[in-house]
Amino acid sequence: MSHHQPHQHQVVLVSEKLPPATKQPTPTTTSNSSSSCNDTGAAGDEVCSDIYVVAAELMRNKAHRQLLRYLTAERHSLDIDEVDEQGQTLLHHAASCGSSKCAQVLLEFGSRVDHADNDRNTPLHCAYRHRRIPAIVLLLRNGAMETLRNAFGQVPRETASSDEFKVRNSTQHWLAVVLP
Repeated sequence: MSHHQPHQHQVVLVSEKLPPATKQPTPTTTSNSSSSCNDTGAAGDEVCSDIYVVAAELMRNKAHRQLLRYLTAERHSLDIDEVDEQGQTLLHHAASCGSSKCAQVLLEFGSRVDHADNDRNTPLHCAYRHRRIPAIVLLLRNGAMETLRNAFGQVPRETASSDEFKVRNSTQHWLAVVLP
């Protein structure tokens, strides 16, 4: 009699070294990719937990090792899919700021790869919008759906600015990027 283990999602570590043809400098962005949580505690406003605020700060600094240690220490009181006032999880912020190593940590802690924010944007929408190629690859390799539409009717790759992003369906191919 065989005893089967329940199927678990496998988190795939993606190297940040892309093939030379796709390696591009990451452009700076003027949008605010930091946590939009209100930590002032003003009446009627949502207040993110201290864990969320500290984790978001570690991600802004791309401190994935410190993030791992911090989340491990706080694992008993951690809500990995806690949201800010825009409905964004820490994974949304990691995808926006381009820290695929921090995103990997969050995925290992069980963050939902397709969590939709208030505008129905997933972390993949955020990664495409900010042209974060390693984060896009990581999210796709971990099961992010390319067909989910946000509140504006856009699939993730349609949120990228004027750049063309083309993703091949085969897992053996890398993301192909065409920049102006």
